[in-house]
Amino acid sequence: MNAPRQPSTKLARPDQPELTNAVAQRDQNAPVSFAQARDKFVGQLDMGVVQAIGKGMDPVQFKRSLATVLNETPDLLKANLTSLAVAVLHAARLGLDLTPALQLAYLTPFNVSQKVNGQWVKTPLVKMMIGYKGFILLGRKSGMCDTVRARVVYANDHFEWEEGTAPRLVHKPTMGERGDVVAAYCVADMKTNGKPAFRVIGVPEIERARAASRGAFEMVYENGRKPRVDTTRPKADSPWTTDYGAMAAKTAIRRFYKDMDLTEFRSLATAIEVDDAYAIGSRIPAPTAITGDPVKPPEQLSPTDEWGDDVLFGTRDEDDEQHETIVDASASERE
Repeated sequence: MNAPRQPSTKLARPDQPELTNAVAQRDQNAPVSFAQARDKFVGQLDMGVVQAIGKGMDPVQFKRSLATVLNETPDLLKANLTSLAVAVLHAARLGLDLTPALQLAYLTPFNVSQKVNGQWVKTPLVKMMIGYKGFILLGRKSGMCDTVRARVVYANDHFEWEEGTAPRLVHKPTMGERGDVVAAYCVADMKTNGKPAFRVIGVPEIERARAASRGAFEMVYENGRKPRVDTTRPKADSPWTTDYGAMAAKTAIRRFYKDMDLTEFRSLATAIEVDDAYAIGSRIPAPTAITGDPVKPPEQLSPTDEWGDDVLFGTRDEDDEQHETIVDASASERE
């Protein structure tokens, strides 16, 4: 009769380091699923979100909204994850839920071109853009306004407005063909004095905002030379091209806020600073907590306690050719 097979001690014994190391190496090299990458990134931001989260927001709900965005735009996880963390923490600090249906703020992948050893290299990063509904919410939450509304005026509408000691605004949209955009305005009921206030902008001012946006036009690359913005070639997927009216309304709201004394409404001032930096390609402010203290990057994303220049990109000194960065927004600010 055959003797029963003895169990293999070679596979069962944990004291064989070569086997343990081989299994560990195999697990390390196993492909990471999208769900694993998403959950890992969201988990890495736990402490940062808790520190930065705006008043009245639930950190758990915010992280759920982040996971939803990552599900809908998987390319975000293919970009520089530290830049993604910076964008997420800015949204958290401003108290803007990232749920796409709310249209408060957007995470958008884009490229920067960096000159490294004499060669232009594209690097995918992520920006956080505030939607016009986000700016409306921020105005109300700041305590400056009870209500904020923005409208676009078209050539065939009836529109009158006066400044001076008795400001007046009348807008009667036509029910038929409205024609081209001729203006946009923001009107708000102010908590400070109980009166309405408004700001009107015409097409020239709207166009100046469009021209300042790095993502509104195509970038041109010519034989390794420094990339440049071609203002004669609007970017097809830019909201300035696909939804000009909404971008005009957002511009009116921003101009309205900028006209106000924001000394007592710092959250609005911070929102405008961050939105401007992402839109025009200036240096991105480092994330801060609700207390104003800096938020340190997760250890898994940065070897130091500082956010690196590669993700707070901005515009470098043009004489410093080894570190020059050109923003090439593959998608720009959203409505």
